[in-house]
This record gives sequence, structure tokens and C-alpha cells, in this order.
Amino acid sequence: MRYIFAQHDRSFHIKTIREGIAEFRDTGKADPGNFLMHPLYDAVLRQLADHFLGHWKDSIALLGLGGYGRKEMSPFSDIDLLFLRPEDASEGIYRGIRSLLYLLWDARVELGHSVRTIDECKHEADKDLAVLTSLLDMRFVWGDEKIFRQLLIERGELIRETDPLELYLKIEAEILKSSNKFGHTIYVLEPHLKEGPGSLRYMQLINWLSKLIFGCNSIDDLGMAGICGEKTVLEARAGLTFLAEIRTRLHFIADRRDDRLKFDSQSVLARDMGFVDTPERQAVESFMREYYRHASSMDFFGRRVLARARLFLRPKIAMEEKRLKLDDSFHIGAGGINHDFPENFGTDPKDLIRVFQKVAATGCELDIRLVDLIRRRLDAVNEELRQDPEANRMFLEIFRSRGAIAKALNAMMKIGFLERFITEFAWIRFLPQHDIYHQYTVDLHTMSVLEYIDSFARKTGDPDDHLLRVISSRLDHPEVLSLAGLFHDIAKGRGPGHELRGEQIAAPVLRRLGLPEPHIDEVCFLIRNHLAMTHLAFKKDLHDSALIGRFAENVMEQRRLDLLLLLTHADLRAVGPTAFGSWRRMLLEELYYRTLDVIEGEGLEGEDLSEWIRQIKGAIREIVPVDLRDENLEKFLQESGSRYFLDFYPGVIAGHYAAMRRYLDAEGKTELDFGDAIAEKTDHRRPGYSAITLLTRDRRGLFFRIAGTMSANRINILSAWTHSIGSVAVATFHVNDIPEGPLNDPARWEGFKSDFRKVLKGEVDVDELVLARRRSRRPFGTSSVPRFPLKVQVDNAASDRSTIIEVYAHDRPGLLYDITRKLTSLGLNISLTKITTEIDQAADIFYVQDEFGNKIMDFDRMEEIRSSLKNHLTSMEEEHFSDKKEAFR
Repeated sequence: MRYIFAQHDRSFHIKTIREGIAEFRDTGKADPGNFLMHPLYDAVLRQLADHFLGHWKDSIALLGLGGYGRKEMSPFSDIDLLFLRPEDASEGIYRGIRSLLYLLWDARVELGHSVRTIDECKHEADKDLAVLTSLLDMRFVWGDEKIFRQLLIERGELIRETDPLELYLKIEAEILKSSNKFGHTIYVLEPHLKEGPGSLRYMQLINWLSKLIFGCNSIDDLGMAGICGEKTVLEARAGLTFLAEIRTRLHFIADRRDDRLKFDSQSVLARDMGFVDTPERQAVESFMREYYRHASSMDFFGRRVLARARLFLRPKIAMEEKRLKLDDSFHIGAGGINHDFPENFGTDPKDLIRVFQKVAATGCELDIRLVDLIRRRLDAVNEELRQDPEANRMFLEIFRSRGAIAKALNAMMKIGFLERFITEFAWIRFLPQHDIYHQYTVDLHTMSVLEYIDSFARKTGDPDDHLLRVISSRLDHPEVLSLAGLFHDIAKGRGPGHELRGEQIAAPVLRRLGLPEPHIDEVCFLIRNHLAMTHLAFKKDLHDSALIGRFAENVMEQRRLDLLLLLTHADLRAVGPTAFGSWRRMLLEELYYRTLDVIEGEGLEGEDLSEWIRQIKGAIREIVPVDLRDENLEKFLQESGSRYFLDFYPGVIAGHYAAMRRYLDAEGKTELDFGDAIAEKTDHRRPGYSAITLLTRDRRGLFFRIAGTMSANRINILSAWTHSIGSVAVATFHVNDIPEGPLNDPARWEGFKSDFRKVLKGEVDVDELVLARRRSRRPFGTSSVPRFPLKVQVDNAASDRSTIIEVYAHDRPGLLYDITRKLTSLGLNISLTKITTEIDQAADIFYVQDEFGNKIMDFDRMEEIRSSLKNHLTSMEEEHFSDKKEAFR
């Protein structure tokens, strides 16, 4: 660091400090793994203190606190200072401190500070845990060492005088506060490095606890103190080093303080830290897997220390601990399930499986002492045990318990037993999922699936899950469902088609466990088809009888359909908080019941369909008011296609017709003009959406005009389909508010109706409406580039009547409008749309036909449509992100 006061110009002082800090950071970029920021601040502060406080150097001390005191600073970390003053500090000391601080602030150094005497430090530390813990990290920087050493003595006395249980409870509360704010799991896909479980601050809290409760100088002493094994301490220390390097590199990448590991940064960090793509796994996945492994070690280490502290602090109320005996070897004590004879535990390796049987049967946690015993005996989980028929039978019995299966499997996973006994599980341990939908790693997602399966078997719960509880209660072999939950994603990360690969991986393991062949077939069926209901319900036309028929042929029997519905629900809910809602619940139940009708022989085809439509027309005639039953009604019914009668109940169709006739009679017209629009909205509190019906004169491009007007009025479209009845178009849109629920904002609804009529009459250009909406909405999201590449796919096999176009793109205002407008310009008519949005990714499905109402059969024409749509959307996406970058400059 250059001498700051080489000139008397204050601007020179500021410039020297700023340039010195910048140069130091730039130099550190060459070796981020060994970067230390505190030496630079030590040099700066000593120069400043000598200049402004040198006269009082023998009576005042400058101390570093927090990360600065621990020498654990990242490039853009702030610094925390304590000016330890004498009781009779002169005004000159205060002026010197102010001058020093003002100069640092003017140089844009982020810092916190306090000016206290030793007695004031003791008083504040006695009241506030934050002050006490800051004193634990203090480090001498400049001044009088004698006053610093006196503070160390007073700090020790204060700690000895403080109730250790009170200290423990305060630290535990801080850990809980951080977890509540930043999440209770380490496995989120964009983790926070500093806060939450397994984070840097989490380890700081554990370090403070080690000092305050166990009297250790640092976590490194916990092994020698017998609190943790040396291996566990080394793993935690390695995790701290890894996360600290990531944080340093992240600060350098962002050129500012940034502690969240966002998707944009993960790929850059993976490359910079030497991770490479392999045939099995992307570099970024290997990098994140290493992160989760270290964070998990730190999280487990912290939980272990906390549990040991609880045992250490537990009052000795009686000579003998109260116990609930489970059998001759196990009991439930104050710390959870424990073994009666620790010295004999593990002599039979099957004892390890018996432990998890007790967890499944009781739902209780394991005592930390038993966890330590299990971890020390993990080497006994070898090929001999894996091939032992009795051990496999015992493992399989856990899945037949109808108890806390998920809790038992989760304990196996965290302790390390599961990946040793089911070696195939090791592949998905800590495996991140860099796709549109999943928010957690594969292993945590799997455990969450099992938790939901357990919840369906309980007699009480969410009233909306009544169907699932009924289905679960009649399962005669529930282990089939739980085993499918365990293995459904076992092949994730091994390339495309993980459901087919997973079936191949699971079958030999299931045979080893001794599962009967018929049940193996069912588990493999569930693994192979665990995405089928999601794909059909959210992306396909549920009124397509041929599609439902093919699905029913695949399922074949109600038992399998029941199992598949339960697994689909569990899988969806375990994806993340945005993956499931009342709308999706309704679609899955609709698919379930339609498929069940076909399985039970109640499907419609051929002459049955003609007869069914004839009956529907008869019912409509009965429902329509008497004064409207004339030749116009017969014409309306004759011009309506068969699909119209299958999509709506007779009462709804009668309502469409009656609304149109009442409107025409009131306007004195015989048919709708191009400026006419009949708009009706029905709110459905359960399952939480609004159905909007629009009747207007049919015309080319109607769909994109509706979509654009809805987008301009901030109406979120879930699905839509249209029907042409002579010159009339009936468009039905299912919409909701954000994040879900019916559209209950009267102002937006009235605004939409007004804008839509103006668009139809040509008074307003829908392009201008959408553009105004885009301008008024600040670019959202943190990403400056799309997280996933834009994809356009054409499916000509799933539907007999339409060509299906699937678009996967970064969500943005007006996306649906851009797609539908382009499809219209390509000469396509849209009959059905299904919209899915996950975080910032949209998956939009369109059923289209040519201008004659036919599928697109020409392959060259299909490719022309696909490439033209993709090129158009790519251009629009680039424009969106270009505008976004400008907005953030």
C-alpha cells in the first residue's frame, strides 16, 4: 500500500486509498483460492491511525471484528471496527476517530464501527449476543496492546459468568432465524453462501457455540475435545475453505458483494475452478454437486455439535434416564432412538438396518450418539451385507410399514447408509437439476416424493387430497408405490430418457431385495411412466378421445392408474412450491376420471359418439329458453362441430347460444358484426381460476388479438381453446391471478372488455397495447441472458386432428402474443393452447390446423413453420434482453 499522506491534498488521500484497494483486488484475481483481503485494510488502517491518532497510541486500541477480525474477508466484504478508548478519552481522540472514519467513507469503504471503553463492552455484551460474539472474533490491529489484553481477560470472565444454556438458546435462535429467512435446506438450486443451513454464517455460529459452551478456541479443537470425530472436523473445515473460495470468486465476477450462487455465475465458476464436461455430466453439475457435498458436511457437522451441546447442558434430574423400551436392544430416550448396549452395536451388521426399522415404525429421530455409532460402522455395509437375503428382507420391510418411511430413508441418506446399501443411489446424491422445473437436488427431491406418499396414507390432511387418501387407503401393497418413489429418478443425469434407464437400473435391485416379480413389474411400470400423466394433463388435449384411449391401453387397469396418480401428485409437489396448484390438480383429476371411464368401458367412439352428440343436442334444446327455440337454434346446433359438444356441458352450450341471442335482440341485429363482442366471466374459487368466454365474429388472427389484449391488462392465461360455429367464434380462456386464484380484480376485467372491443372495432392497435405494457413493466428477473435455450418442437403424432407446436422459452411480457401472432402470419389456426410457467421459463403448447382445418402433413411445411417461429422468437428474446441490459445500466 502506497503512503496515503505523501501529499496534503485530501482528494489525493481518497484517491490513494481507492486505487490501493482496487489494485490489491486486481492482484488477488490471479489466485482467488489463497486471496486474503485483511492485510490491505491492516496497512490502510495503521497508516490512518498513525496519522490521526498517533498522539494517543499508548491509550487507545483499534480492533478488527467480524470477518475482518477472523481474517475471513472476501474482496468486497465490509469491515467492522472497534475503537477501544480509555475512560477519560480526550476530545482529540474523538476528532481523530471522526477524521479517520470520514476519510474511509469518502473512499467508499463499507464499514461498521463502535467506540467503547472496556466496561461499555462488557455491559453491551451482557445484553446483546451480537456484541458478545463480535468480541469472540476481535483481533488487535493498532495501538495499545495492554488495553486489548485487559479486554480479553474481561471477556473470559463475562463468558464464565453467563449461563451456558442461555447462550446456547440464543445461538440456536440465530440459526433458526437465518433458516427461516433463507430456507431450511442446503439443496436449493441458487443457494446463499453466507446464510442458511450449511453456510458460512452457520459455521460462524457453530464456532461461537464451540467457544462459549465447550471452551474450544475454534472448531478445529472439537475433535480433541471428543465432541466430534477428527474426520468430521476435517470435512467441515474443507467445506469452509471451498465455500470461502467460491465467495471470493463470486465477488470478483460480480465486481461487488454478491453472496447468492445464481445460475449465471455457476457455469463461470465451474469453468474457473477446473470442472470440465464429461459424457455423463456437465461441468456445472459436477461443480454444484461438490458444493452440496461440502454444504451437507457442514450442515451435518453443525447439527452434531448442537446435539452434543444439548446433551452437555441437559440437567441431571434423575440418576437414570427415563426410557421407552422398543425391544430388547432399542429404546427412546430424551435424545431420540438409542441402543441399550453401545459397545455391542454393529457386531451384527444388520443392526444398522434394525435402527431404520425403528425410525419407520415410530417416526422418532435418532439420538446423536447412535448416529455416531452408525457412521463408525458404515464400513460393514459391504457386498456381503448387500447380498444377504435376511438383510434385504429387513430393508424391504421398511417399505411395508405404512409408517414414517420417508423419515427412515432420509436418515439413511444423511448418515450415508443408503448409498452404500443401494449403491445406485450414490449417482444422484447431491446431483443438481439444471432444467426448467426442479428447484432441488435429485436426492432431496426423491426424499420429498416419499414424504408426500407418506402423507397420502394418513387419515387426516388437506381436504383437497381426499381422493388421494381414499386411493392410498385401498392399496394392498403400498411398498410398490414407495419403491417407485425411491427409484423414479435414479437415472437422472445419465442422459435423455431417464425414466426408461431408471427402469433398467431398478429391476435388478428390486430382485435383490426379494420383491415378487408381479410387484417388480408394477414398480417398473411406474418408473417408466411417471411423467406420463404430467405430460398429458398439462400439454395435451384431454378431450381427444383417441389420446385418452391410447393412454388407457398403456395403463390397462385401475390399480395401475391409481398408483400412477399418487406418484404423479407426489412427484409434482416435490419439484418446488410453484410446480403444483389447484389448476393442475383439476387437470390431473380430469385425466384420471376420463381414463378410468375408458378402462371401465364407458369411452365414446364410432356410433356411440354419434348417439351421445344426438342426446346432447336434445338436452340443449330442453335447456334453452322456450322463446329462443327456433330455426336459429337448429342452425347453431347444425354448424357446431362434434368437438364443441364434447368440450362443454349442455347447460354451458345453451348459455352461449342464449347470451348471443339476447345480445342480438337487444342490438336489433340478426348476426354479430366485426365490432361486436360478448364477454362473460365465471370465477371458480376451487380450483382457483376464472373461465372467460368470448363470442364474436370469427376472423383471421382473433386468437392473438385476444392474447395481446389480455397481456396488456395483466391477465395470466392458463389454457384456451376456440370453436368456429358458422360466422361466430366461441373462445374460452381459463385464466388466473398471480400466483393463483380467480381473477377478482373488477378494474382489470372492465379494462380488458373495453380494450378488446376497441381492438375489434379497429380503434386501438393491439400491437400498441402490448408495446405499452412492455414499456410500463420493469424488466424482471436477475438473469441478463436466458437460463435455457429457446426450443420449438413439432409433434404430429399425439393428436389425430391437429399438429402440436411446443415452445419452451424465457418468460417475458407479451410472449404468448408474439407466438400466436406469428402462427397466424404463417397461415395457421389455433384451436387449443396450454400454458405452463415455471419461475422464469414458459412451456406453451399449441394445437394448430391449416386454413382448411387439417393437420400439417407436409414435412417441409412443418420444418418451415418450426424454423420461422424459432427465428422470430429468438429475435424477440434478444431484443428483450438487450432492453433489460439497458434498463440496469
